[in-house]
Amino acid sequence: MSAALEVALIAFLVSLGSIALSKKMVDQDRVEEIKARIKEYNKKYRKALKENDKQALKKLEAEGKEVTRMSMELMKYSFKPTMFTIIPILIVISAIRANYGNQVVASLPLIGGVDAFWWYVIVAMATSITLEIVYSAYRRRKKNGGTRKKD
Repeated sequence: MSAALEVALIAFLVSLGSIALSKKMVDQDRVEEIKARIKEYNKKYRKALKENDKQALKKLEAEGKEVTRMSMELMKYSFKPTMFTIIPILIVISAIRANYGNQVVASLPLIGGVDAFWWYVIVAMATSITLEIVYSAYRRRKKNGGTRKKD
């Protein structure tokens, strides 16, 4: 197996494990609820600012404290899985550095040669983003009863 494929496979497996752990540890329904609430508040706040509605801004000020608390809760949810994944990820990165050093393992257009560390980072990011999109689509579809939403 080529070095590029080995590193890509490691990056994929680590990303998959990290995301699976994150989804298992975090109450996804609560996260969605918080995000929706913050989005709703921001929309109302921007509208009140745009219209210079002092009364609405005064009302939103009290609501803002609750939204700030919810934002902190959201950050806590985001950080929780990181506590469990950061050490294994650092170990994997150290192992990749130890085994491949600065060896060029892949060549990309416009960039050229990419060493093992950066190849790991590129593949891990691409994998994580893709898995998050797939998971979000799955949750939306499950939430809608398994049917596609018509636009």
